[in-house]
Amino acid sequence: MLRHIVTDLSAHSNLLRLWLCHRSGKVLLADGVGCIESIFVIVIYTICYAIINQLSIFYNGKLIPLQCCSSNPNPECLPISVPVDDCISYSRTAPAPHPYCRLGPREQANQATSYLDGSRNSCSGMDGIDFNFLPSAAALHMLWIRQHNSIVINSKWTDEQLYEESRRIVVAQLQHVTYNEFLPLLIGREIWKKFGLDSESYGFSNNILRKPIHLPGLHIIKEFRRDLFKARNSRLSLNVASHIIQVGRDHGIPPYTVWREYCSGEKKTIDLIADIYENVEDVDLFVLGLAEKIVPGAIVGPTFACIIALQFQKASSIHKYFFILHYLYNLIKCNSVYFNYQTEFKPGDPLLSYGKMMRAKSEAVEIAKISSVLLETTRILMLGFSRFTGNFTVLLGPGGTVEKCLPKNLPCDHTTPYRTISGWCNNLRNPQYGNAFVPLLHLLPPAYEDGIDVPRSLSVTGVPLPSPRVISNTIHFDLPIDHSKYTHMIMQFGQILDHELTHSPITPGPDNQPLNCTRCDSHETISIDCMPSPIPEGDPHFPTYDENGERRCLPFARSLLGQLTLGYRNQLNQLTAYLDGSVIYGSTECESAALRTFVGGRLNFTSLGGANPSYNIWLLSGDQEQDCRSTPDYPCFVAGDERNNHQPGLTTLHNIFLREHNRIATILEDLNPSWNDQKIFLETRRIVGAEFAHIVYKEYLPKLIGNDLMSKYDLFPQSDGYYTAAFRFGHTLVRRFFSRFDKHYRNWTNPIDLVDNFNNVEAIYDERRGGIDSILMGLLGEPSMAFDRYITTALRNYLFARRDEPLSGMDLITINILRARDHGVQPYNAFREFCGLPRAKSFADLSVEMDDSTISSLQSVYNNVDDIDIFPGLLSERPIKGALMPPTMACIVAEQFRRTKRCDRFFYENDLTETHQLDEIRKISLGAVLCANSLLAKIQPDVFVLPDEFL
Repeated sequence: MLRHIVTDLSAHSNLLRLWLCHRSGKVLLADGVGCIESIFVIVIYTICYAIINQLSIFYNGKLIPLQCCSSNPNPECLPISVPVDDCISYSRTAPAPHPYCRLGPREQANQATSYLDGSRNSCSGMDGIDFNFLPSAAALHMLWIRQHNSIVINSKWTDEQLYEESRRIVVAQLQHVTYNEFLPLLIGREIWKKFGLDSESYGFSNNILRKPIHLPGLHIIKEFRRDLFKARNSRLSLNVASHIIQVGRDHGIPPYTVWREYCSGEKKTIDLIADIYENVEDVDLFVLGLAEKIVPGAIVGPTFACIIALQFQKASSIHKYFFILHYLYNLIKCNSVYFNYQTEFKPGDPLLSYGKMMRAKSEAVEIAKISSVLLETTRILMLGFSRFTGNFTVLLGPGGTVEKCLPKNLPCDHTTPYRTISGWCNNLRNPQYGNAFVPLLHLLPPAYEDGIDVPRSLSVTGVPLPSPRVISNTIHFDLPIDHSKYTHMIMQFGQILDHELTHSPITPGPDNQPLNCTRCDSHETISIDCMPSPIPEGDPHFPTYDENGERRCLPFARSLLGQLTLGYRNQLNQLTAYLDGSVIYGSTECESAALRTFVGGRLNFTSLGGANPSYNIWLLSGDQEQDCRSTPDYPCFVAGDERNNHQPGLTTLHNIFLREHNRIATILEDLNPSWNDQKIFLETRRIVGAEFAHIVYKEYLPKLIGNDLMSKYDLFPQSDGYYTAAFRFGHTLVRRFFSRFDKHYRNWTNPIDLVDNFNNVEAIYDERRGGIDSILMGLLGEPSMAFDRYITTALRNYLFARRDEPLSGMDLITINILRARDHGVQPYNAFREFCGLPRAKSFADLSVEMDDSTISSLQSVYNNVDDIDIFPGLLSERPIKGALMPPTMACIVAEQFRRTKRCDRFFYENDLTETHQLDEIRKISLGAVLCANSLLAKIQPDVFVLPDEFL
């Protein structure tokens, strides 16, 4: 008989050892190991249990619990037998009469209603006892009270009406959370659906409060086994397991096998408890119910899941006021919570500026919710579960803005010559490839410390990796060396090209504001997605401690989750992966529509006055830049990419391509009077996108990577009939001061100091100093900085700094290094090997690609050559002959643009473009585009090469 137990008992007997004391209800269980879900689950369960079940134990006349360990106990005492020198007191639950006072077995009194009606939030007296059992339960109880108070907003209603309506709404919210978020996790979606506990619309998220709970099973932590309610300096305490078993016996709950049979389980054998219970029919429900292997997708076994499902099925079916009957309620929002450490940003705060620049669009936030669930699921699987099932389809379906702004129409129209705005259907076989809001791809497998999520923090030798700020100070200090051949335009076009291809947003904070990860403990106090970097002792610019003596850190928030499959953490690209002009037109239907006039195919613009109407076209002014520092006198602009106001040189190029679109649209309208607005817009977008791509492949890439790699990767355009690290190369080319030249390449006025002009567009409006024309001439007449490891202080110390507050800036190089670790990018040595260079076994092996002083600097901060982060590694190599870039970086960029060309069905040289149009596009150069859309009269033919009066 003792060998006939359930099949679902966990096979991990080494983790689930069970000890029972003979002739006692005391259970001694090993501590659990592992984690699967948030401890929030426990708190929710405490709340639900307290609302529908408040049992009353016997008290004496002074409301003091019965003393059941005395020599002459009360008849209602049922103490738990333990060794003679100890006693666990237990007084029976108060009895309750049967309905209509019928005779029958003893039943227990329930002081709460049997419904999920928020009764524990509304009543007074004893209702605080259960909630104060756990501090977290008390906190959640307080949240519901705040939620109630936060929705009492109708000033014309009476107090009673306000109270009742608010109570009704909060109760419905509590029911919705319980049935549609909590129960699917607790009992599994299969049983949840089987018992009809699902509703028409539901959702689940576990991406807040990720403190782990213990693995479901026989484990009970020792604090609950031995030290429950133990006072300081006292040996007296309770044992929760013993208490639960005794409650089951007190209440006459049938043993485990009865419930197992009731819930349709078959029986099997197990030797684990054969010497504890004399008969299998004696085994308490709690003991083996807890021992069952959990239901896939749940955190309890099948018997407990069955019982809980029955309980909540009855609770909803007999509840006249259950929320899904005919009421419509708002969702619970976090506006009933305040965050002590997520402080508000001051105007012009550099972290706010960076956070807004890397802001996640609403579509990205929706995808990140799915990614968070999938990443958590991957963690579960890696903890040893042999199988895991769950229906996440509800989370993957399109929501409001996604449906409107990212339509995914099928079947794909293979006959159309026009791209979709979002990149959808570019690949006919896999329409989502290259689409906006899809995960970035890794050239090499990601390098996470735990294999799926945790950024690298340790050297291959086991010691901590060097601080990114130390690396920045040691390797990338400012040493201004001009490039002997290339203009500053090579940097500026690189930035707009980068913004054309990628935008990986950072994780947002409350109300979609940037996470304030400034505090060094923000990983614990603000968000697990904070990765602050401590400022090292003796830093040459930033003080190590603030005025209060607290350690200062450079803030950093991890990139938003983006993977839509089980597996390692991945990041999202909010843009299309194609050279399609998305930096001009946007990457969603909503963004594109906001930029158009819907007249003559033209883009909307602002008129700032001027003698020549052809050049009186400026980017549309608006509030796309949420941290515009020149407003209201000089409003920031709106473009296809919201980073267009980052600095004046970038804004200038955005204006040029806006004008180019409208110039071509006007020509097409004149040539084709029968075309409507949509036809003109689509044709113009196709032409401008082709021009942009031709400039990239014909003029720009050969200078970056050299002719040899252009030929090797087949990147040269025909003559007739990357990311995360490699494309950050432009940071080494940036000058601090942007000169403003006249038409003879002479200084017109004072240069623009980049330090004072982040997110400030005043210089664009300043016609007295030449406006965008003088900025363009400066970009064409002044050399870029040399390609080397040295970075201007404007980016290393003053990124987004407030004017007149030099210590308020950020370090872009620290961000670059942290971002690569955040994204799981492999270290430098792995990419050397990928690109055909021999893997360095020591620092001396770097001597072919790097000079001695650079190797010495790297060796001074890194413990091992395999630790070198990709950004400092790439920038430390010497450029290859005939190219701007060094070998490893050139290889990565070449690979990126080979894929961009070969994977694009609408690439301008494919047969979708007519021959005569293609011939005209091949005549285009960036210089021609600049001349056609500015007041520039005469410039060098190749705007990336410094002017030479003899050429």
